Amino acid sequence: MNQSATVSNAHRTTWRVALGALFVALTLARVAAQTPAPPVGVTTQSAIVYGQAAGRPLLLDAYLPGTNYARPRPGVLVVHGGGWEGGGRHEGYYQKLATDLAEAGFAAFSVDYRLVRRPADGVGAQNSFPAPWDDCQRAVRWVARHAAEFGVEPRRLGAVGVSAGGHLVALLGTRDTRDNADAELAAFPSRVRAVVDIFGPADLTQAFPAVNLSGITVQGMVDNLVGSTNAAARRAASPQFFIDDRTVPFLIFQGDRDPLVPVAQSRDFAAALRNAGREVAYIEFPGEGHGFGQPENVARVNREMIAFFRRTLGE
Repeated sequence: MNQSATVSNAHRTTWRVALGALFVALTLARVAAQTPAPPVGVTTQSAIVYGQAAGRPLLLDAYLPGTNYARPRPGVLVVHGGGWEGGGRHEGYYQKLATDLAEAGFAAFSVDYRLVRRPADGVGAQNSFPAPWDDCQRAVRWVARHAAEFGVEPRRLGAVGVSAGGHLVALLGTRDTRDNADAELAAFPSRVRAVVDIFGPADLTQAFPAVNLSGITVQGMVDNLVGSTNAAARRAASPQFFIDDRTVPFLIFQGDRDPLVPVAQSRDFAAALRNAGREVAYIEFPGEGHGFGQPENVARVNREMIAFFRRTLGE
């Protein structure tokens, strides 16, 4: 969820994952994709405005590979975690993730979205669902509309998200545009072509851990996101209930000792996708928690993610 990273050496990055004020130290390894040599150089464009919400700009950063491409390249949106109420596109892990994707030949777009704000009086959270999802859908459509500016093929967009970001990208792979009021984006779909979901919640109707995280539980974060304890509202925010014959391919990662997002969330989501005849690969890491500390597991996440996007989006 809310994560930050510090580089310890050329092959290892340390995450700190925060839910509210809780930080969990996690170790990551920087892994070179085992694919043909990527284009030389990655260029970045920062603080690009992709929309407005409540009078404030919505921002993304673009990470673009070298220019030696004969045709438009696929693109991948990177969606941060943070319990829907924290985190941001500038955090070290998401910068690394976007850079790794660009080095592998993808145009990567690290996206901010409206964060849920806890109510001062215990009721009435701001920016509850569907606000964060609307912003992510808008980001997909904005990138598609401006694809030529970034050398991107608009019909080959994928998304990767971590924790709360995993929940949001799962919605990008299971549901179509909710708000089509913007005429400039009306012609562009918001459903991506492939999703990598890294321990994201999928069924918000289920109970979440009651552990206290600086004055709030994971269940409290879910309640604030949904903006209601109503079962129908929880279901409407749950990607697991919107699997259909247009649901895109999924790659799901999960640790079996995750204390925040129960392992059953990802297991059940993968089973539901499989039972519906949708393409899904599920990779579970024994002994891992909310984040992956074993370098070999981090290496596998990177390797499997890039291979998955190459297969589903092309090169």
